[in-house]
Amino acid sequence: SNFRKKVSAICCINAQGQSAPPVLLIQSSPNDPAVETVSDWVNGQMRMKCTNSGWLTNQDFFGWFSSTFIPFVEEVRAKRILQGVRALLVLDGHAR
Repeated sequence: SNFRKKVSAICCINAQGQSAPPVLLIQSSPNDPAVETVSDWVNGQMRMKCTNSGWLTNQDFFGWFSSTFIPFVEEVRAKRILQGVRALLVLDGHAR
């Protein structure tokens, strides 16, 4: 492939092996033909978001946190009858 863009991934897996939907941050605009290449590659297995840099920003992180992480934790709690039990999120510190 001739794909030459920066790509970052946001992934979240719990101790039981359940995972939240991963997100790919792609350095491009939504109209860039490279987005179609990546879209074909991920085949609906990940959500994609176009960014200017391809890096994770604080805004991207907080968007993922509220739209993906929190609902994932709530879903796991509901299935396992763990309402009110705390969750721990370990970060690698790459958000800018």
